[in-house]
Amino acid sequence: MSKELTGQNFQLVGSNDYFMALNKAHSIHRILPFSDPKDYSGALKALCIRINDIFEEVYSDLQKHERFIRYIPQADRINLVKIVLGLRDICIFAR
Repeated sequence: MSKELTGQNFQLVGSNDYFMALNKAHSIHRILPFSDPKDYSGALKALCIRINDIFEEVYSDLQKHERFIRYIPQADRINLVKIVLGLRDICIFAR
């Protein structure tokens, strides 16, 4: 007589239902765009691509309105540039 291995979420370990319950229990499903509940690398890649698209749009908007950037205090401009470039580099690395 065999027993199926069930996880703490009472789903068959390794099944789609198991990973869907796991992702939901840890709220990962709210952050990552899953097409397959087991495809964490694909979901992270899709998320990074979406974040990169956001930064590209922000960069484009800043270029279009560069004359207004001078009104932002210099220290804030420097911090903004560091944050945007750092996050962009993370997205490129993850992709």
